Amino acid sequence: MTRPLMRNSRCSIMCIALLTLCLINNESKAEPPNITQLRPATSAQDVSGAGTDFSAIGWDLLKTESLGPLRIGLSSSETVALLGSPETKSPKRVWPADAQEHQQWAYNKAGLLFDMVTEADEQRIATIKASGPCKFKTKRGVGVGTDAQTVMSAYKAEINLPESDYPQSLVVGSVYGGLIFSLKDGQVSSIFLGAAAE
Repeated sequence: MTRPLMRNSRCSIMCIALLTLCLINNESKAEPPNITQLRPATSAQDVSGAGTDFSAIGWDLLKTESLGPLRIGLSSSETVALLGSPETKSPKRVWPADAQEHQQWAYNKAGLLFDMVTEADEQRIATIKASGPCKFKTKRGVGVGTDAQTVMSAYKAEINLPESDYPQSLVVGSVYGGLIFSLKDGQVSSIFLGAAAE
């Protein structure tokens, strides 16, 4: 009597385990959320982005947004006071696109990369790129590891659908100035603040 009961209980356990694995597998293959459904249209912008001045949104973000204590325009001395000296610095180069002197500062252990531009004999942050293991978040609470739906909720009508490559990236403002959230598996893998294109 005990052997058939044991076989039945083993069979039940195996069936439950297989069902659980199937459910987990189906959940992992779920489609990414539909961006046009998650971000409701507003009076200023329909789902295509028509009628919205994303350049103005982006320029406002460059003035007001930050990543933790870091912001565009922060001086080299302020940056060093916050983070210490960078682990590496690239050679200084004048870019033909803007005729300004640029230098890359890398804080690899903090997951941070800055483009420093020389203005009036002082270097200032022109762009910020954050990736793992960076713990800093934007003013609206988005950081590396935040899910895509939270990004959409936080930035709502400021998301530029035509310039976004969802589900790989979400552009807030414009590539000419604003925020770019790179996504992997539905989560933020890196954050870029600044102008990605001239």
